[in-house]
Amino acid sequence: MRVPSLLPIAALLAATALPCDVAMAQPASSGPGAMRCTVVIGRLSSQNAAERMPVLSWVQGYLSGMASARSMSDKASALEVPEYDALQPLILTLCKVDPTANLYHVASNFPLRPRDR
Repeated sequence: MRVPSLLPIAALLAATALPCDVAMAQPASSGPGAMRCTVVIGRLSSQNAAERMPVLSWVQGYLSGMASARSMSDKASALEVPEYDALQPLILTLCKVDPTANLYHVASNFPLRPRDR
């Protein structure tokens, strides 16, 4: 006669008896937004468009999303996002002010102006 193993039952009881806290999501930066300005400056200073494109595309997408969210939540006028070609000098200027900042921080502090109608 085979005796059933009590190990699965013991594991289940131990798992349910352990005290646990509520898991809280923490913001985490990843992708181009997590790049330090020292890296961003190098990428944007490159002659290779493939080095610059992910940085500029990420910032333009981030700013577009922020502008859209602000105009919907505040019922404010539409905000103007700088054109793709105008982003590079703006990002370089802001990154040179604080080379230890990450791209997300720089993009979050971009001045967005109301769009002319």
